Parts: sequence; structure tokens; C-alpha cells
Amino acid sequence: MKKLLFVSIFLIAGLATFAQSVWVGGAPGRTNDWMEPRNWQDQRVPGWEDNVMIPHLWHDYYPEVNRPVPAIAHLEVEGGARLSITEKGYLPIDGGNTHNSGILLIGTIQNRGVVSIINTAEAPIDGQAGQLASQGDGRLIAEDNRLAANQPGGQ
Repeated sequence: MKKLLFVSIFLIAGLATFAQSVWVGGAPGRTNDWMEPRNWQDQRVPGWEDNVMIPHLWHDYYPEVNRPVPAIAHLEVEGGARLSITEKGYLPIDGGNTHNSGILLIGTIQNRGVVSIINTAEAPIDGQAGQLASQGDGRLIAEDNRLAANQPGGQ
């Protein structure tokens, strides 16, 4: 019985660690606001343990990051979907909890702010990296741990 209880607790903790957070958009008065919980399928703003999915939607309410937001574990932007980061926006992605890239990009990211990608097991951006369009002062800060591990003296 103790063994069954331990295994159950371990499985529940593992499931909670890697949550999927899916954008739905369209919350009245804040239709595109990343920080509005009603714009997310699970009614909460994603955090460090979340794999975030921006799907292709039937409406035009795609997310906008217009201030610093909590770090997420991974971001996927599906084909036909988009994400906008304004001049004051900051999107940190910390892949330390995953075995993924930082971003799987099939859709488009319009970046006028800062996107920071660290601690990924794979390339910082997978898919169509050219679909990340930095405009104005938009910056991408990406740490490729795979490169460091393959260098002399690397981990």
C-alpha cells in the first residue's frame, strides 16, 4: 500500500510539473492581453512549469506581451498563429524543466521588445526561426547550451 501511495504521489507531481497552457484569447476588454487569465484555456497565466501553445484560431485575438511576463518553459506558435511583443514587452523562456527547444516556431513572432531563451536541451528556436521578426529595438537573447557542451572545456 505504501508503495502504491508513493507511486501515485510521484505521478501526480510529474504531471503537475509539465502543464500545457493553451491560448484562447478574446476576454472582453482585454482580448489580446497575455496577462489576462481569461485568455487562457485553464483560466490562469502561464508560468515557469508551462509549455505554452498559441494555436491557429478562428478569430483574430492573438496574444500580445506588453510588459514583463512570468518565465515559461517552452513556447509553440502553430502555423497561421502569431505572437506580438511590444517595446515594453519581455518574454523569458527557461527550458530547464524540459528536454525541448525554447520555441517551436511555425507561425510568426513580431518582436519589438525582448525575448530571452535559456537552459534549453535543444536549439533555442526550432522550426522556422526566420519567422521571428525583430523590429525596431527588438532583441533576442538566446543561450545555446548544446554549443557550450561541444566546445573544449564545455560541460
